[in-house]
Amino acid sequence: MKKIKITFLFNQLMTETLCTGGEVRGQIIADFFQNDKKFDVEVVIPEISLSSFSNFKKIIIGHQYREKRINNQTLVSAFILFFLRTIETLYHQSIFKTDILYSTGDFFCNTIPSFVIKILRPKTKFVVCIHHVNSNPFKRKSNSLIANIISYLVQRLSFFLIKQKADLIFVVNQQVEDYLIKKGFSQPIIITGNGLNTKEIELQINSVSNIKVTSHIGYFGRLSPTKGSLDLPLILSKVIKKYPKTHLDLIGIALPEIKKPLIQKFKQFGCSDHYTIHDFVKNKTDVFKILAKSKVIVFPSYEEGWGISLFESIMTKRPVVAYDLPIFREIFNKKLKTAPIGNTKIMSEEIISFIKNYDSSSTKEYIKNCYSVAKKYDWENVFSQEKEAINNLF
Repeated sequence: MKKIKITFLFNQLMTETLCTGGEVRGQIIADFFQNDKKFDVEVVIPEISLSSFSNFKKIIIGHQYREKRINNQTLVSAFILFFLRTIETLYHQSIFKTDILYSTGDFFCNTIPSFVIKILRPKTKFVVCIHHVNSNPFKRKSNSLIANIISYLVQRLSFFLIKQKADLIFVVNQQVEDYLIKKGFSQPIIITGNGLNTKEIELQINSVSNIKVTSHIGYFGRLSPTKGSLDLPLILSKVIKKYPKTHLDLIGIALPEIKKPLIQKFKQFGCSDHYTIHDFVKNKTDVFKILAKSKVIVFPSYEEGWGISLFESIMTKRPVVAYDLPIFREIFNKKLKTAPIGNTKIMSEEIISFIKNYDSSSTKEYIKNCYSVAKKYDWENVFSQEKEAINNLF
């Protein structure tokens, strides 16, 4: 039987390593398809991300000298690079001879080429994964209103193109599906969620199980306004009033436009000697080594499609406190301890309560309940759902 050729579009990548949940998800799913003998897989990536896809057949987009000069990992440079990669992909569209174009996110640098190629070669299937819907730009937590507006508008452009030409849509939660149905999308919409490599994570965590819990609290995730990173100095300042020896470990990539104001806010709230920004930590075992020291892990994100890093944090068997997002209510059904979105006072109180009662039976029961939920999600299940839906297209 002839193999189904599937081309994964990763035109949105900006760094050598994969930093966001969506990027990680795309690579993991591509790897599962590559290990299935029924599929022939290739990836479309910028040259900067070559090391993350060493075992894949590749089409390189964005290897020009000018891209290396432009890419300073800011929102402006990202928009410029997305535009240039869109043009380059369209210019080379004739080499995209495939059965399926799989857009790993609703970024316009993936959806515009998929839309055009679908018009030119209608038999090509256009598949996309939508992680979350950007909220009202005037309400969204971000660095600037302009960035919010641009992000909102380009996502709506992608949604328009997806609605016109996509054959299959994967989403990671019920909220996204409800939104698309409300907007009149008629394509099959499959809620696949995300997952974890639970066996590997358990081995990594078990390898650091001898690390002693100290007066640390942890944060694991990309450092950005939408992830609530700028709330961390205020939260920490409230905690150290009660527990002066508390130290916050921040693990995650920090773009230049967030790192400077974040450091300033730590100084403003008197927390200068109480935190460490570890930036991106490539080795996941090293991530768990840092988190294992924590009495509490804080997750103050303002928007999540699913929250891979939150689930990985829960796997460490440390109590986690998050903001009350719809996706967490959907998955945890009130088992996850949360604070109202943006309410740093209640968030701090929950953290203080867990520090105070760390060894209590109630905290151990809470950890057990959250862990039992997180452990259910495995990437194998996500892949099985996607494979079945894609096979149905043929």
